[in-house]
Amino acid sequence: MKKVQRILAIFVVFAFVFTVSAPAVFASDKSGSDRKEKKEKCDKHKKDGKRGVGAAFGKILSELDLTDKQNVAIKKMKLEYEKNTIKIRAEKDILDVELKGLLMADRVDLNAAEAKLMEIAHKEVELKLFRIKKHEKLKSLLTKKQRKEFEKKMPMMMHGGGYGSGDHKGKY
Repeated sequence: MKKVQRILAIFVVFAFVFTVSAPAVFASDKSGSDRKEKKEKCDKHKKDGKRGVGAAFGKILSELDLTDKQNVAIKKMKLEYEKNTIKIRAEKDILDVELKGLLMADRVDLNAAEAKLMEIAHKEVELKLFRIKKHEKLKSLLTKKQRKEFEKKMPMMMHGGGYGSGDHKGKY
């Protein structure tokens, strides 16, 4: 039974490595043009006024007739959220690099690889949970009338569709 578990663990580690590194290996080029194209596309969207989830959230909040006190609290919450998501993402990125280092060894230490994968998964859960907590805190700042209007305009966010989907980069 232990042998089957070990083989399964090896398979999972190699599957993870392939899915994480293969797209980067095959899609990237050394000139950095991929990054440049993404930046240009992002800049174009900003110029066009399109900013994804952040813009949608901001537009909906602007329609709720928030008080000055609510606006201040939401801005403070946004800054806290951005700061913490940047920190957690950086920690996760470091763990990803450490995992790559472990997997470069001639003989992969499966226990160490598994532990590193668990740490990475924990960071992903931490990010999603932080997003949910931020959303709940935002709802607590709204009046019943505002919350009802907010829930009507954000049905996907209210029922789990928006939690953790996509890469929000610390934006609302």
